[in-house]
Amino acid sequence: MSLDADDMRIHVLGIGNIGSLFAFHLRRALPASSPIALILRKHDSIKRLNDDQGNSVRVERDGHTETATGYEREVWDVKSDQVFSLMYDRRGAAKPQVEQKPLDPYMDVFRIPGTRPPGRPNKPDYGTANTIDSLILTVKATSALSALQRIVPRLHSNSTIVLLQNGMGVYDQLVDRLFPDPEKRPHFVLASTTHGAWQKGALHVVHAGMGDFSFGIVPDPLGRRDYEASLKNGFSSLQLSDISADPKNDPEFRTLHGTIQALLSLTDLKPVWDPYEWLQVKLMKKLCVNCCVNPLTALMDVTNGELLGSVDAYNLLRMVCHEAWEVFRAHAQAAGPPTTTNLVMANLYPAKLEEEVTRVIGHTAKNFSSMLQDIRNGRVTEIEYMNGYLIRLGRQYGLQTPVNHTLRSMVRLRCTLGAPTQMLGAMKYWHPLRSIPLAPRPPLSPLTAPPGLPP
Repeated sequence: MSLDADDMRIHVLGIGNIGSLFAFHLRRALPASSPIALILRKHDSIKRLNDDQGNSVRVERDGHTETATGYEREVWDVKSDQVFSLMYDRRGAAKPQVEQKPLDPYMDVFRIPGTRPPGRPNKPDYGTANTIDSLILTVKATSALSALQRIVPRLHSNSTIVLLQNGMGVYDQLVDRLFPDPEKRPHFVLASTTHGAWQKGALHVVHAGMGDFSFGIVPDPLGRRDYEASLKNGFSSLQLSDISADPKNDPEFRTLHGTIQALLSLTDLKPVWDPYEWLQVKLMKKLCVNCCVNPLTALMDVTNGELLGSVDAYNLLRMVCHEAWEVFRAHAQAAGPPTTTNLVMANLYPAKLEEEVTRVIGHTAKNFSSMLQDIRNGRVTEIEYMNGYLIRLGRQYGLQTPVNHTLRSMVRLRCTLGAPTQMLGAMKYWHPLRSIPLAPRPPLSPLTAPPGLPP
């Protein structure tokens, strides 16, 4: 399938489990004339990838491995991020105290159109090679802000960003921190997937569980286009023509049209283009599942399916679902239009949420949750974008979420036990009993006084 915007380059940032899976299917679905670039952060990783497997991504399913080739690669050195943060602010603009020099703001970001040549490659010319038209962001929620902050200068108001993370709150964070001006804000597409994958090697993933892939376009903040006009005109599904009838001659919406067209071409991943309100309901339902499964499996160090064998676990799941329902209902009634409220009332009541949680647990019974894998590998968890997000949303409407609060605290506690923790400006090892004052010694009595001492 060729894109109408055939000169658009798609970048994938976050080449982990899901990033590799989507990069593989994008390369299979799109013609070779549509460039796909993988953004990597370490020079060492690019050397290893070039030596081991050249220019390819491998996906294994049911013991059969397929390979997709023909990618471009970009890489930046982690050390340059530190220099970048000193010279440029969070939106990519030069800090006033830094002397302006005729250098591009991308430091040593460069494009590698194949294997890496000896020595340091030349940086690309300022212009097309440095501009990102379409970006699929598949890094973890905890890394989304820092990862995108680094490439803000390469984005423009006509770019399109696809967010594919667990939990909720990433979009709000990015808009608040990086794109507060609607006129300079790129197009955003929110996405969610239930496909399961785990990494077997560098750019080699195992597609362990088939699922689906849903996405929706965030409404245009300037009101220039109605991306769902076709539904109001009697169509049963959304139409690409609602984005642009002539994308080649429509620069403001060319990349959005091309990105949605590319996502719809991923037929093996079962793509579904949802109206934005319905996508929000799906995201809230998945958030509730994550709030139940991830912290409990991470704390108990068990597979997802082992939760179904415990009455205590089931009672906790029910309480989390009830708290989520209260928060979702209050949010829909306060912030959403009547249609959103009706969707929430019909699809996110406690019994419905419990049914979805048990269904997902049964479907992924043999899987280890992403949060458990994070803890086992010493990585930062996404708890603040799951239970933490639900807690913060509830506070906006005066709602208490004690079960979610407890689960969040326990996950954070497990992640910090015995690890160096920042406390009062001094780095020291924390122990759960270190900061607890000892109880005063009780007075001696005739029964407790040592021999020869008065009571």
